[in-house]
Amino acid sequence: MGAHFKMTFSFTYQRMCTPTHITPVYDTGFTPAQSEAMVSTMGVVTKATLDRIASSDVSTKDMEVLELKLRRIVELLQKDLVLLEKSSIASLNNENQYLKSQVQKFKDGFKDEVQKIESHLTLDLNLEKSRIREEFTSLDQRIKDTNNKIGTEVAGLRTQIESQKSEWLKYFGGIIFSMVTVILSVVLGLWRLIK
Repeated sequence: MGAHFKMTFSFTYQRMCTPTHITPVYDTGFTPAQSEAMVSTMGVVTKATLDRIASSDVSTKDMEVLELKLRRIVELLQKDLVLLEKSSIASLNNENQYLKSQVQKFKDGFKDEVQKIESHLTLDLNLEKSRIREEFTSLDQRIKDTNNKIGTEVAGLRTQIESQKSEWLKYFGGIIFSMVTVILSVVLGLWRLIK
């Protein structure tokens, strides 16, 4: 009776430590070490329970009943693991949706900031263009004013030169006329004396 029970336990413990039992626990979000520890703990609890049963004088019928109870406990644990897996998946889905919404908010905020910066830059560029145009217009007007002033001063100098020229011509004309008159008077006076 004890050998049959130990063989059943050995078979049950080996079945619980296989990757088949570890993988569903790992898939629910536990780390590989946590999954292995959980399945190992279930195996140790099962072994301890079976060892206690094997050490006591229990009838075969009682052992069968106990084995059925243990199987029922294992089934319940497996169901709990499935529920845990489903709730973990739901939790992960919720967290994923939350992260997606946060990423979308970040994208929208980033896009708004980029648009604000672009509009500020466009405004600054337009203001700078207007300022440069005004400076060029002002500079162009100053150049035109300077050209007009130079033209006016040149015209004034020409007028002065022409005026001075005519004055000098009158002066020299007067001198030449006076000299010619004096020379003619002298020549005429000499000619009268000679004649």
